[in-house]
Amino acid sequence: MPEPVSDPFRVLVERALQRLRAASPGLATLLDNPVVSAQVARVAVASDFAIVTLSRQPQLLAGWIDDSSVPQPVPVLEPGGPWPALLRQYRTAESTRLVWRDVLGLDDVDAT
Repeated sequence: MPEPVSDPFRVLVERALQRLRAASPGLATLLDNPVVSAQVARVAVASDFAIVTLSRQPQLLAGWIDDSSVPQPVPVLEPGGPWPALLRQYRTAESTRLVWRDVLGLDDVDAT
């Protein structure tokens, strides 16, 4: 029989950290930093969407460690290119950046 969960947030955070570590060796290295893992833990409690995005686009977290104030570059949409996929990827990255900044208190409501 499974052990009762005393802290559901701890379980949620551990699952999120495991998911991100499995997604990319680079993320695993970043998450060894206690400051980064604490930031990710706060975001994990607030948004599963953000964790899914970070697992699919692991390069985002590395960029946000230094400066998350800079928006993602708008994708170049070439004729005949994969516009829908590029725009979805851009939208989810920017939405996740807003979640990151909001949850960590890096922006006020007006900026968000």
